[in-house]
Amino acid sequence: MDEPLQLPEVPQERGDIYRKPVATLAMVPINGRLTAGGRKLYNVMGRVAQRQGDVGKRGYQAKLKALLRVLDKSSNEAGIMRRYLTEMMSTRCEWRPLKPGEGLPGEEPEDASLSEVRIFPLLAEVRCYQRGRENWVTWFYPPTIEEQILNPRLYAQINLTTMARLGTHAAVALYELCARYQGSGRTPRKPWSWWVPVLRGHEVTGDREYRKFKSELLKPALAQINEHTEIEIDFIEHREGGAVVDLQFTVKPKPDFKLDQGEVEPVDLTPVEQALALGIRELDYDALVDRYGEAPVLRSLDVVARQLRQEPGSNAVAHLKWVLEGVAGEGARKAAKKRVSAPTPEPAAPAPVPAVPVPDPAQELEREQLRIDFEALPPDLQRQWLQRLRDDVVANGVATPALLRRIADGDWKSPVVLARLEKFYAVYR
Repeated sequence: MDEPLQLPEVPQERGDIYRKPVATLAMVPINGRLTAGGRKLYNVMGRVAQRQGDVGKRGYQAKLKALLRVLDKSSNEAGIMRRYLTEMMSTRCEWRPLKPGEGLPGEEPEDASLSEVRIFPLLAEVRCYQRGRENWVTWFYPPTIEEQILNPRLYAQINLTTMARLGTHAAVALYELCARYQGSGRTPRKPWSWWVPVLRGHEVTGDREYRKFKSELLKPALAQINEHTEIEIDFIEHREGGAVVDLQFTVKPKPDFKLDQGEVEPVDLTPVEQALALGIRELDYDALVDRYGEAPVLRSLDVVARQLRQEPGSNAVAHLKWVLEGVAGEGARKAAKKRVSAPTPEPAAPAPVPAVPVPDPAQELEREQLRIDFEALPPDLQRQWLQRLRDDVVANGVATPALLRRIADGDWKSPVVLARLEKFYAVYR
C-alpha cells in the first residue's frame, strides 16, 4: 500500500464549507435509495477530496474517524462506514440539470440541455483497511464526477456543520439545492413531481398526490432547514385551474446567524442504530420518518423494542408501521371528536371546518404536565397508581390482554396505557 497522505483529522476551513458542484445537486437513484447519513458522508468525502486536490492514481485517503466525526460518535465506526460505502458503490444515480447552462457532470457549457440525463455511481472504487490501530478508507470517483468535484465551474456553498443537524434525506437534499440560490433569492421553477424523487432520494413509482407530498415531505424538510441552518426558505405554488403544477423556493440568509468556526457538530445516529438493532433497515427507517415525522417514529421504536422482547421473531418493520398507523389514527379520532363535541357559536353563516385538525394547545399543555408529574413520582408510587389503574379497567370491563400486560410490565409510557392513565391520574390524584 502506498504511504498515506498527511491529512488533518477534520476540515478546518471557515465553517467547513464544501463547494459542491451544481451538476451533482439534483440526483435520483435508479436502483435503490439514498439515506440521509449516506448523503451527508458523501459531502464530507467531497470536501476532503477538494482539500487533497489531484492525487492521480493514489485515490483519496482518510481515517474513518475523520469522516464519521460529522455523523456519529459510535464505537461501531467500521460497520457504519461499510454500510454507507456499500450504498455509494451500489447506487446508480441520474444527475439532473436544474436549468440551462448549469450542466451535467462531464458536460461542457455549450452542450447544456434539460432533456439529457447522465447516469453514474457515486463512487467507482473503495478500499477499507487498517493501518496500525486506525481504520482507513481510500476511495475513487468516476472520472467526470472527480473533475466536477476538483474544479467546480458552478457550485453551492454547503455548510457541513449545519447540514449535520438535518435529520432526513429530504431536508439535506432541499438544503443543498436552496443553498445554491442564496444570491438570486429563489430556485428555478419546476413541476412539483420533479421535486418528489429528488427530495425522497429514490425514484417514485405510481401517481402521487401533491397534498401528501406537501404534508409528509415538504413541510417537515422546510421546518428543519429553517430551524437548523443559515438560510430561511419558503415555497411558491404555481397553479393552473386551481391545481398546483409547479414549485419553486425562495431563499434568504439569516442576518443574525453565526457561522460555526470550530469542529463540526456530530449528529446523533443513535435512533438509526436502534432501528438497525431491531432488524429495521436504515432505508425503511428514513421512509417512515419521511411519512410520519421523526418524533413519532422515535417514540414508536421504543414500543416495538418492548414488543419484540415479549414476542421474539415478530416482523419489526410491520409492527412499527402498525404502531405508527395507530398513533396517527388516534390523533385523527380525538381531533374529530373534539370538533363534534365543542360548542359552536351561531354565526350568520356556518364556519368552514378546517382541512387539518388543530389540537387545543391548552389541553396539550395539561396532558404534558400530567406526564411530567407522573414521571417525577418515586417508582413505588408509580407502581401503586398503575395497580389502581389495573383494578379500574378490570372493574369497568375495558381491560384487554395487551393493556394488562403493559401495566404489569410498568410500561406506563405505552400509548395504550398512557391514554387511560392520563385521564385516571387527572381525576384521582
